[in-house]
Amino acid sequence: MPADSCHIACAEAPGETQRARRMSGRLRQFFLPKIDRRYLLRLVTVAAVTCAILMFVLTPIRIKGCSMAPTYRDGQLNICFRLRYLFSDPRPGDLVLVSFVRGRAMYLKRVVAVGGDTVAFQNGTLLINGQETDEPYVADLCDWNLPSRRIEPGHIYVVGDNRSMPIGSQSFGSANIKRVKGAPLW
Repeated sequence: MPADSCHIACAEAPGETQRARRMSGRLRQFFLPKIDRRYLLRLVTVAAVTCAILMFVLTPIRIKGCSMAPTYRDGQLNICFRLRYLFSDPRPGDLVLVSFVRGRAMYLKRVVAVGGDTVAFQNGTLLINGQETDEPYVADLCDWNLPSRRIEPGHIYVVGDNRSMPIGSQSFGSANIKRVKGAPLW
């Protein structure tokens, strides 16, 4: 009897090692493939598709500064979805990435008004078309004062969520809709 049990155990061992060898061969082939023409074509195709997606559809961004706090924090990573406004224009309340300086720097801001609206700040209160606007995303009160101005058609008015900063230290204002590069994914 002991001889039979040994014989059975020995008979199963070769099958297990064959499976392990096949699995090891597959892993080796996956991680260390044979470099041939087909492999290089796949590699170039994957690289080209990845570059196209990262350049034209999803662009990684890092938030710099605290103008959008508490919604976004300094150093936070996000992804800009560049096709968000391909078929529609930004609306008040939307978060957008706007290029103010010849495409070299993008600013993450909130749209507060669109073309044809008037915008003003009185003692920290945002007035759109003369009406107070509820802004639940603004955490701190401010004392901003800005005279009323009309937004041109084809433009939006953007401002950061962190209003505790002095008005002079903020980058905000009217921007052409063509300068909107996309919206953050989250």
